[in-house]
Amino acid sequence: MLGPKEGRAADSRGSQERRPHRSRPRADHPVPVRVELGRVYLGLAVKNEQTIDSLGPLIFPITMIGNTFVPTDCMPAWLRTIADWNPISSITAASRHLFGNPAAAASHTAWPLQHPIIATLLWSALLLAVFMPLSVHRYRAAE
Repeated sequence: MLGPKEGRAADSRGSQERRPHRSRPRADHPVPVRVELGRVYLGLAVKNEQTIDSLGPLIFPITMIGNTFVPTDCMPAWLRTIADWNPISSITAASRHLFGNPAAAASHTAWPLQHPIIATLLWSALLLAVFMPLSVHRYRAAE
């Protein structure tokens, strides 16, 4: 039962204990961390809020070019190559594999879709290695 203030639980004696706040992604999940570091760097790189708002739609096509909604078998060869090596495709394939719904690998399948869990971890490490130093450098320069 919630007490008079949101986020507090009352026991039978009326005392309240503080519940931990769970709205932020946990640090042990690689996907939110790598996405947020890219956004942190973009936020530190631009000078005003209007610019960062206009950059948001540029990220949208990256999420759409992948195997999230359609199989890459139906795509032209040039687009299939981009979609197969898209980090979103490896995340999607890894999620499907971990939830017990792996897609059958086609003969043309790229390495990230043949080994989606390893590819997702490698993408996470790569993006962390790139955006962590850039973000820290940009933050220190802004101070």
